[in-house]
Amino acid sequence: RQSLTVDWTFTNSGSEIWPVGCRLRPVGGNLAASGIAKPSDVATPPGGQLTLQATMVAPAEPGPCEAQWQLESPEGTPLSPPMPVKGMVLSASTKPAPFAMPSKPETRPISQTQFKT
Repeated sequence: RQSLTVDWTFTNSGSEIWPVGCRLRPVGGNLAASGIAKPSDVATPPGGQLTLQATMVAPAEPGPCEAQWQLESPEGTPLSPPMPVKGMVLSASTKPAPFAMPSKPETRPISQTQFKT
């Protein structure tokens, strides 16, 4: 099965520092998480940016696939709404399946106001 990696860059638009250890957590879909997403190794001050990666494995069968991920604090507090990833497995095979991502990924600003230290 084929894997894919998605990078997300978040801007801390709140007034509190995001501590070391913020991470992406899978919250649904049939694109399986491939291992544990690496947590942040630096704190992110208000106005600062944080880039994290998530690696997923596409299903073996052809057809649409999707996943949702959410940025969370080390304690599990959500820092973003669920973010979708959508794709299409083009053919079934014993070899890695061809996988297509949409040509223009959906992007939207993340406004963080819930996190408190």
